[in-house]
Amino acid sequence: MAVNTEDNGSENIVLELDAATIEQGVKLARETLLADLATAEEVGELVSVRAEAPRVATILFAYSGTTYEGWLWAVSVTQVADDAPLTVLETELIAGENSIVAPEWVPWSVRLAQFREARAAAAAEEAAAAAAAHEELDEDDVDPEDDLLENDFTDFDDEMDGIDIDELDDSDSEDELDSKDEPDNEDESAEDSEGD
Repeated sequence: MAVNTEDNGSENIVLELDAATIEQGVKLARETLLADLATAEEVGELVSVRAEAPRVATILFAYSGTTYEGWLWAVSVTQVADDAPLTVLETELIAGENSIVAPEWVPWSVRLAQFREARAAAAAEEAAAAAAAHEELDEDDVDPEDDLLENDFTDFDDEMDGIDIDELDDSDSEDELDSKDEPDNEDESAEDSEGD
């Protein structure tokens, strides 16, 4: 079994475990995962063996399930002495380079400050846009007769159909008065016939 041994990137640590012991550690790590955490379909191929300390190695397997794409199984093993058995220190599922992870946590006070800044910036942009629109509108270029905001529409009916509503109201009231003054011909004829 070919084992890719690498350091953990923080220090140059020389792993003091021989190749046979590392192979035993890989086997123990896989068995531990299958016994406690995962199914055979979820534990993929060996990715690497990382030195954490001279006698501590973290063995990385690909996660081959469908839930955590790009993640890695990490099993740390140690051998405290040459004649001591290998021991599992911890097991975990860690993010790989292409894993989807949650964004870094931001305290509420910082998020609130960002929200307030964004809201203030949006209000300033809106005010600037309104001011610019107001400057573009030159009231002197608008004829008062054409300005709908200034027109009180008192001549609306005359302009639309040429009929003066006030004049119609006056003529209707005069007709009603004339009709009240005229005697009813039918009533007079009825009175004449009774007298006869």
